Amino acid sequence: MNKQALLRCMKTAPENSIRVICFPYAGGAASIFNSWLNFLPDCVELIVAQLPGRDDLYAMPFATNFDSLVKLLCDEIFILPEKTDIVFGHSLGALIGLEVARELRRRNHRNIKHLILSAANPPHLETSFEDKINLSNYEFLKYMKTLGGIPNEALLNQELIDIALPRLRADFTLGDTYEYYQERPLDCYFTVLGGKDDVAVNAATLKEWEFYSSKKVDLHIFQGDHFYIQQHQKAFYAILIDIITRHKTAVDSL
Repeated sequence: MNKQALLRCMKTAPENSIRVICFPYAGGAASIFNSWLNFLPDCVELIVAQLPGRDDLYAMPFATNFDSLVKLLCDEIFILPEKTDIVFGHSLGALIGLEVARELRRRNHRNIKHLILSAANPPHLETSFEDKINLSNYEFLKYMKTLGGIPNEALLNQELIDIALPRLRADFTLGDTYEYYQERPLDCYFTVLGGKDDVAVNAATLKEWEFYSSKKVDLHIFQGDHFYIQQHQKAFYAILIDIITRHKTAVDSL
């Protein structure tokens, strides 16, 4: 794979497998999905997006335009071998996942069968990042702490802050360039997840994701904040495995 490619294959699988494509939250790197390798079944291929400016793409400038990033990701996904695709995204990654699915539909690419959208408001509601990107470093980190994304010990580690803060600010700036346009619903299943106490996402409005799909939309609300998955890993993995199993059964029946 070209060093500048944005997709990373973290786990291979046979031809008739299910492919899971993941997009990380703001500030996240492909490595946040390493733990998935411990529970994914043999029938799953795992593809993860590595956004510019982190880990092996550290020297690559941060992405500055949401639409351009989506198109670059779609260029890579479009040429992957044909499989049944499940897309997962958390927070900013959920918005990227949605727009990747819509852009691929414009290209007549129909492999995405299921979107798993975590900790993200439906984009017809308020998703602006502008009020956060103008915060001072102190206020910005304070806000991130309210989300549950930065442990107390990390706030005391200046070296970690120096790595994380530019990524976070860059990704919030990227999110602020996102412009939502209404389109017809996608013809794929949705599973929407969120934390009841998430200060960035109104759990009561997550049901409005049903407007984005012509098929069934499942909603799961957990006790917890923006990073509820950390406290409910077993339950989250169970939902993911159930989705994978259903689509693998459909593939095997063909």
